[in-house]
Amino acid sequence: METAALIIQGRDDYTAVEPVAGIMPLLRIVRTLRYAGVKRIVIAGEEHLMTDAFRQATRLEAEFIYSSRTRRKVANYRANAVEYLKNKCDRLLLIPAYYPLFDIPTVKKMVETDAPLAAPVFKGQRGYPVLISSEHFAAVKDTGGGHEKLFAGNDWEKVEVDDEGVTADVTGPADVERIAANLSLHKDVRPGLKLTLRREASFFGPGITEMIRLVEETGSLKHAFELMGMSGSNARKIIFETEKGLGFKVFDNKDSRYHGSAVTDEAKAYAAKYRAFHEECIKSTYELYKRFFE
Repeated sequence: METAALIIQGRDDYTAVEPVAGIMPLLRIVRTLRYAGVKRIVIAGEEHLMTDAFRQATRLEAEFIYSSRTRRKVANYRANAVEYLKNKCDRLLLIPAYYPLFDIPTVKKMVETDAPLAAPVFKGQRGYPVLISSEHFAAVKDTGGGHEKLFAGNDWEKVEVDDEGVTADVTGPADVERIAANLSLHKDVRPGLKLTLRREASFFGPGITEMIRLVEETGSLKHAFELMGMSGSNARKIIFETEKGLGFKVFDNKDSRYHGSAVTDEAKAYAAKYRAFHEECIKSTYELYKRFFE
């Protein structure tokens, strides 16, 4: 089953880019999820709360769903995010951005359960991330992206964990330094690899590969770079450098606003080779790390 994660940045009085125990909370959550094996991660919030997150978009390596305030109504970014994800995953880990201190084994334990609704429980207290299966997505969307009514009105599995971080709201009195010091993310060393292909300069890497994937999914280059938290000018620069290095076009654009776009066959084939190459490099890097450090 495909499990995605949705991080909700939704408090006007809380900025998830301010360090908590030395690390940006959004970055801590994303890396915890990645190391636990979650591949698709979406961050959702109102545009005025997401500005600083967009500046960190390259490091975060997530997708962004956001909405702007209007005179009539604030568009519901949470419901929009659930709508976006409903055909892309079977289950959803839902996490408020102000709960960044759960541990990697907790995420793995949540993903392993086959319950339609589940939440980690520490000393009798429910925490995050909560797990919601696709059969409940419509109900989550109908309640504006909330989940409390869903858990109140249905049976849910209590996943017992020895992880204080699942209940640690960092806007409250939690001892974040002590909790963070005991996390796998803090204690365990892992090799990191950002792989790019170069001529005189880098022209192909994770960024353009992600853009290609999103254009294939959405049929819109504009939608793709918005999901990446990227401006149009930065996207055009990346595309220019990529096409210069490759020697062929990456996208066929049907209109000047990039709403109707398709990935060229050559770019699809090249991106597939890069992904396979990247996977093999990651495996080799871990093996080399074990040989030299463990």
